[in-house]
Amino acid sequence: KKNLTQSALPIAGSYVFEGIIGENPVKEVYFTNKDKIYEFHLLGNCDTGGQYTQDAENIFDNILRSIKFL
Repeated sequence: KKNLTQSALPIAGSYVFEGIIGENPVKEVYFTNKDKIYEFHLLGNCDTGGQYTQDAENIFDNILRSIKFL
């Protein structure tokens, strides 16, 4: 849980990591459902140091909001 913040997206009890891995800006969301761990990643320009755009982050958040739990 190091460097993770709690989030309610896509489900209460989710965790988010936002930072740099290598030269890549990244936003990763972790959550559990029915004893399974799920991870979703948004990665900026692979190994070029570029940032993902606000539009990309908005799409990523919309994808998380659209997850349906059965």
